[in-house]
Amino acid sequence: DWSELEFQQALQVYSSLTKTETPLEPRPDLVVWPESAVPASIDYPEYAQAIRELQAFTQTPLLLGATNYRRNPAEPGQSNLFNSAFLLDAEARAVNYYDKIHPVPFGEYVPGSKYWPWLVELIGMGRDLSAGQNYTIFELPKGGRAGVNICFEDVFPEISRRFTLLGANLLFSITNDSWYKQSAGSRQHLSHVVFRAVENRRPLLRSGNNSDTCLLSPYGEILGIMRDPENGSYFTRGAMRFALPVQDNWGKTFYTLYGNLFAACCVIFTAASCALVFVSWFKRKKKLLAEISE
Repeated sequence: DWSELEFQQALQVYSSLTKTETPLEPRPDLVVWPESAVPASIDYPEYAQAIRELQAFTQTPLLLGATNYRRNPAEPGQSNLFNSAFLLDAEARAVNYYDKIHPVPFGEYVPGSKYWPWLVELIGMGRDLSAGQNYTIFELPKGGRAGVNICFEDVFPEISRRFTLLGANLLFSITNDSWYKQSAGSRQHLSHVVFRAVENRRPLLRSGNNSDTCLLSPYGEILGIMRDPENGSYFTRGAMRFALPVQDNWGKTFYTLYGNLFAACCVIFTAASCALVFVSWFKRKKKLLAEISE
């Protein structure tokens, strides 16, 4: 759980960085905040008002991660909590949103809690997030079409693949790596998005709240990464500008088009080879036993 003080501190940090950076020329086309940038639902009145004031000042689209409650059509009178990415216009209106499809087990929901509610008290973290259902493509300025991975999702290749098949020419990863503090965990998490960029041949922008905010090329190269200007540490607080290469002629890779077909073929080939070896061994053994019995 987050306190009111922590909410105010986080809101002040992100608002201040955004207000400082956006008026500078050339003005940015998009501002990106990480997952759970501010520890509050986007529906929280004080948070919503602060975002409206920020957007009125910057007049720049804002992509941010936040939780939010929405009504569950399957259960009248009940709302579900989602971990989402929102694209807001200059009037702070939600142009589009994406709900995290793969919440973190035991961190964002407890598997089996529907049947064994006592598990939530035993091993839960005080919240039960619902899984999203739709792969949203965000229409961005200057022809950008982005698919957004929310934190843990970038370890699942299929999600970025689906975004690319649906027309994304950019991939984003907004993440909360504060769990790792200043450890190797954040850099290990970063290594996953390198694969997502290469697999689909798409530029990938990573926005982290703890470290490793960076831009990757479609070939997995880190084109720019935010570092502390004094000591070079990747664990730093600040803002950084990236020029995203937006184009539609990246094409689609074999993996994007066919997914795990190659891996499946390898599994089938290996299984078939093992079966042939076993059959050959069984026949030789049978023949040998027949010769011995004679």
